[in-house]
Amino acid sequence: MPTRDHKIAEQSKNYRYSTNHQVVIDASTRLIVVVGQPLPGNRNDCRAWTESGAKAAVGTTTTIADGGYRGTGLVIPHRRHAKNQELPASKQAHNKSHKQVRARVEHVFARMKTRKILRDCRLKGDGVHHAVLGLFGLPVDHDRLTYRTGVFLTNYVETLAVGETTDLKRIAMNGVTT
Repeated sequence: MPTRDHKIAEQSKNYRYSTNHQVVIDASTRLIVVVGQPLPGNRNDCRAWTESGAKAAVGTTTTIADGGYRGTGLVIPHRRHAKNQELPASKQAHNKSHKQVRARVEHVFARMKTRKILRDCRLKGDGVHHAVLGLFGLPVDHDRLTYRTGVFLTNYVETLAVGETTDLKRIAMNGVTT
């Protein structure tokens, strides 16, 4: 997320100052359940996942992520080992379902790009983190006219809805510091 406070932000690959937030979203309800502490924008995804507190807040809940989170214990898409080698049908099916869940979450992130408070953040100190936390429960999915929320941020993590949603909300309320 672009930010003007250079005490928290660092230059990323594009030479802009940004912060890295780890966000966990329930894919079925499209609600934010965990927001990690902001870290400098040039932080590696794996390292940011651990240092932000999102990993501790999620605990042992089944969580999916993109390929940038290898070695973290999160569910990520399968890769081919050789260029010409095809994935088995079971792994292709897993990748397909993984992609469908991630698409739902990506749509939530895309809708959040329009929020000016996150697009051009001029807040100082913990203001960036409070702005993200303040977006809980805002209407984002205008097509369904229901209260859904999500945050467009530089890096993210999504969670599957497998009956653990209420536990995740409890963990999110206890695990996120403001």
